[in-house]
Amino acid sequence: MSGHHHHHQQMVPRGAIIGAGILIATTIIIVGFNQYQKSVSPPDPGMFAEVSAVDERMVRFPVNAQGEAIAVVDAETGERIAVLEPSDGFVKTVLMSMSFNRRRDGYEGDPVFRLVRWEDARISIQDVETGVVINLGAFGPANKAVFERFLPDSL
Repeated sequence: MSGHHHHHQQMVPRGAIIGAGILIATTIIIVGFNQYQKSVSPPDPGMFAEVSAVDERMVRFPVNAQGEAIAVVDAETGERIAVLEPSDGFVKTVLMSMSFNRRRDGYEGDPVFRLVRWEDARISIQDVETGVVINLGAFGPANKAVFERFLPDSL
């Protein structure tokens, strides 16, 4: 009788491994997206080369003490085009992303944005100083419409 002792290895439950895998994957995706955001910078100028702008306006977004955009102002005339509501979260998100780029690249001051409606119905917003462009149509029609209402046509 040699009395072999089987050492039962502690098995980690399979669910825990899968859970950890998902967590790691999600983290990688989030980090990857942040890296992607950084690389978005000056886009290919050819992006809109084949279509022409049908409507555009230079706008500024004055901020309150908390640094939140509260209004939309025509940069040329100074007239207030719109007041941003709490529901305009998308506008604030786009502006935050752009001001993040500005700060990272050392730009100061009150940015002027070029808001453009293209003949193929795309809407883009560009930070005039940094040249960064965001194609607002990429975020779906409701989000595009939020910015569309700041254009002269739609008033």
